Amino acid sequence: MRLIRNIVSPNVSLFAVSVNPGLLCRAMSRAKDDPAAMILERLKQERIAALYHFTSVENLPSIRDTDRLCSKEVLCTLGQWPCADPGGNQQSHNLDQQNDNWDKLSLTFTPRTPMAYRKKPLKHLCFCVIDVGAAALPNVVFTDTNATSTIFPHKRDTGINGLNLVDFGAVRAIPRGWDKDGWVRPVQAESLIPEALPLAYVKEIVFVSDASLAEAERLWGGSPHPPFRVSPEMFSDFPGVLTFSFAFMREYFLTDDAIDGNNVNQPHAHRIVFERARTQRIFAVITSHITAGTVAETTWNPGNIRSTHTFTTSGNYRHWPRVNAQRLPIGECQVEYRLGGVRWATIPFRMR
Repeated sequence: MRLIRNIVSPNVSLFAVSVNPGLLCRAMSRAKDDPAAMILERLKQERIAALYHFTSVENLPSIRDTDRLCSKEVLCTLGQWPCADPGGNQQSHNLDQQNDNWDKLSLTFTPRTPMAYRKKPLKHLCFCVIDVGAAALPNVVFTDTNATSTIFPHKRDTGINGLNLVDFGAVRAIPRGWDKDGWVRPVQAESLIPEALPLAYVKEIVFVSDASLAEAERLWGGSPHPPFRVSPEMFSDFPGVLTFSFAFMREYFLTDDAIDGNNVNQPHAHRIVFERARTQRIFAVITSHITAGTVAETTWNPGNIRSTHTFTTSGNYRHWPRVNAQRLPIGECQVEYRLGGVRWATIPFRMR
């Protein structure tokens, strides 16, 4: 969003101007009756500083190319549906069409919703932090819960009447997953934006870790983008406490140093070029937060050289899968790392 300031030349004299009290009152009355102003004032009163849209990191190239966050209908029109990693499933897509949501983009009032909680173990997510001005755009629909829920019937409306459906006390509350009526239902309230939202409304895109942000940079490429930022707190189960119910990759480096349990925690430089004549093995040293039972899968390419490892207990781990350098060709190579089937990084490097 661009802020335009009025600039007065120092050479211009300023004179006092008398204001007609009747005109001033009518102007103030019009401001109170303006739907957009009423919505923004209410959000300010409720201490809502931003709206949120979560999506898979895999979808960032589509967001870059369209310069928008798009509804499913717009993506269909552009020939980009299904997108790289669509949210929901066929049932929820059918419900979107039945409930008049297909042409709308869903925003939430908090990043901590049951919808996001359920998706975190299944996808590599990021959060788009949206300027609250998006809620004041024409024809925005507000709902009092998930607009596709088959468990909770929902109400919807536009303007201040729609916004009044939202229980902001539940939005601001600490998550209470056991409290279906007092938290689970109302915290899923949505702002449904017609068609698409220009990327200019995206204040920043937030990632759970440095590794996640690095993968986003790789996928986006060299073109300009909204600010990228790492904030594990936004992904935690509870505000102010870093607790995570899903596995994710924190950071990584590649090295041809011989890595073992004795030296894995020592400093090692990340390398992206390896000499075939001097390299026996290449190690991908991965730091991750793990939940019990998570399967890590490493794939080196070209060659589709795969290995897996199962973590039996939860915690923070360093994992160092390796490959014999002689199995990789001269030229561009990469290693892909997945946790629980979710791709967290594709790390490029070169053999020469």
